[in-house]
Amino acid sequence: MAATSTGYRRNYPVFLAQGICVDIARNLASPKLVLPYLYLALGAPVFLAGALIPLVQLSRIAGQMLSAPLISAAPVHKRYLAAASLVIAAALACTGLTIDAASIHIIAIIFMAAMIGIGLGQAIGQVAFQQMLGSMMPKERRGALLFTQTAIGGVVAIAVALLLRYVFVDVDSFASHLALLWAGVAGYLLSAIIASTLQETRRSGQDLNRGPAAAQKTSYFEEIRAGTAEAFRVAWFRRFMVTLFLFASIDLAMPFYAIHAASLHADKHGSLGSFVIAASIGLIVGGPFWQWLSRTSLTAVMIVGCTLAAIAGAFASVIQEMPFLHHEIYYGFVFFAVSAASQGIAIARKLYLVEAAPESRRAYYIAAAGSTIGVLAMPLSFALGVIAHLQHVVWPIYLLVGLNIAAIISVFFLDRPDNVMQSEAGTAR
Repeated sequence: MAATSTGYRRNYPVFLAQGICVDIARNLASPKLVLPYLYLALGAPVFLAGALIPLVQLSRIAGQMLSAPLISAAPVHKRYLAAASLVIAAALACTGLTIDAASIHIIAIIFMAAMIGIGLGQAIGQVAFQQMLGSMMPKERRGALLFTQTAIGGVVAIAVALLLRYVFVDVDSFASHLALLWAGVAGYLLSAIIASTLQETRRSGQDLNRGPAAAQKTSYFEEIRAGTAEAFRVAWFRRFMVTLFLFASIDLAMPFYAIHAASLHADKHGSLGSFVIAASIGLIVGGPFWQWLSRTSLTAVMIVGCTLAAIAGAFASVIQEMPFLHHEIYYGFVFFAVSAASQGIAIARKLYLVEAAPESRRAYYIAAAGSTIGVLAMPLSFALGVIAHLQHVVWPIYLLVGLNIAAIISVFFLDRPDNVMQSEAGTAR
């Protein structure tokens, strides 16, 4: 379903506002930065902090695999987009309401449940948003939309973090950290309200039945299996999956940097707010930069993003070895660089799939990519957590830098999205 000019003009500001609210909430209540930091600030063991990340991956896999057939077959998608934000808001709110009075063991269960809820919400939101992005926004405006909303979201997140730091200046450090979580809940609730105002054209029965697997009545899980198998039969998709696995070294980086930073700064008032601000600045600077670079090629965005992540890891390693650098301003640069790198890689891989995958089967390609990488990333993340517990919290960072370098090399072997589409068009003829 191609994007019409009327629909584009009507929905672009709504898409932009909804995405801004999601990015604000994601910055202020990040499961990769804020939640691991809060977890360790409560005195929980490092091993469990590392184990929390695979739970997000696992629930994201389940959410993507179960929601892809529903979203692909749905006549409208905005309800799924709104529901995703509500699920994440509920998970964060339950965490904020219970952790103050809970014991250390109950806190572990609370955070695990929150990570599962966040992963489910992220999965549903990712599939729904990318499906709507591909069908409702013209190709030339997709990158601008994504980069603009993340940049504006970063500016507002900084303003909110500064305001909270001023308001909670006379309270203990943990209370100032927790205020960030509640601000994130508000952002997700607002994004759900805005998503419900999107004006989406209901797809006809003919549109819903397009695609080779939709011509026959199959069971729910057979649809999932068929869509995933179809994606893996495509050569360019298999090559992309190798690169995606190496990109996990950037997706998984933030929690381990948060753990490392907490080991140095958890007892300092406002330290978490400073790191949230640094990460948000990374998004602000990264937004226009990645937008400009993406006009050259998505390959350039991927290479520069991986390089920036490797530089951040190297600097964090230097901070560990030099006590005079144990000030939050220095580690703020690490979060700045990792945040910008993650932004560039995340948007580049989204645009790559949106542009390369066939529209009628796009939801399955997205789900296949996310679920497979989630399965592979879980043991990697768990292993890094074990290493952090048994050795030192800086050791996972050493390994992440090596994977960042490998990711740079793998990008050179990817097919260009334009070449993929031309090849598929030639095969169809």
